[in-house]
Amino acid sequence: MRAGVVFNPRSAAGRTGRRQARIEEHLESLGLSTILFRPTRCPGDGESQARQLAEVDEVDLIVVVGGDGTLNEVANGVLRSQRPTVPVALVPAGTGGDFARMLTYGKGDWDGLREALGRPPVAIDVMTCRFAGMEEGRLALNVSGIGLAGQIVQCTNRGSKLLGGKLTFLLATFGALVRYRPAPFRLRWTPVDGGERHWEGLLANAFVANGRHCGGGMDMGPGADPTDGALQLVVVPFDNLWSLVRRLPYLYNGRIEQAPGLIVDRVSRIVATPAENLTLPGECDGEAPGDLPVDISFAGRKLQMFGIRQ
Repeated sequence: MRAGVVFNPRSAAGRTGRRQARIEEHLESLGLSTILFRPTRCPGDGESQARQLAEVDEVDLIVVVGGDGTLNEVANGVLRSQRPTVPVALVPAGTGGDFARMLTYGKGDWDGLREALGRPPVAIDVMTCRFAGMEEGRLALNVSGIGLAGQIVQCTNRGSKLLGGKLTFLLATFGALVRYRPAPFRLRWTPVDGGERHWEGLLANAFVANGRHCGGGMDMGPGADPTDGALQLVVVPFDNLWSLVRRLPYLYNGRIEQAPGLIVDRVSRIVATPAENLTLPGECDGEAPGDLPVDISFAGRKLQMFGIRQ
């Protein structure tokens, strides 16, 4: 099997780059016939590297060594290439490692990765996030956040990630909460069972989940399944700061549907618009690629991935 490797040396606070030689040895032990290494040089480079590996180098497999952001770039590159069915495998090496929680193997489990490559890839759903001014939109695999989520991601990516995923995101959450000024939002969505629903009010956060985990371990619940053809919408209204703090445990323990005052629905599309003329960052897959408003829907595409737990 001819493989291309998109390698983010800056992931995991730079630890991935320092372990590059060891990672290359492990990859070479997987029995791949040819390995083309492509380290990323700057944000967005993973997309162009993946497209070149698919179209020009004509690889049979693309291995991503990095976190959710690098995986997102590779997915955009593959799915927008002339060979969108090239399968992808992830070597988890990010800060949050949220997408990796859906894999049959963990970080550093090279035997598990080898076993996953011996099984057929799984076709997972993809959503399109069209932020303000975007025509084509950004493809996303895991979770998109509206409201406080964009500011949390900005705080996380500007700061140090040496404390690891869960603590880094938790500290960024509290830091963003202190500075957050809740804005009135209008939300309009299409449930999978048909019709249309609306919500308007002060918003703390809204999550649109294809995958189950985000924010270094937040759990969107069992309704978030990347193979079921539906998105899990979780709306967290803003009542007061204490109510948000009180709801935090539900966001981590998998019982989000039991949290008081939250709206949970299975949807195919959602449009979120700040009710005022505000510039607020949006978020998808742990990055902040654009500002709100945002229109999120199924992309009508599938990404072939190895090792997805079913």
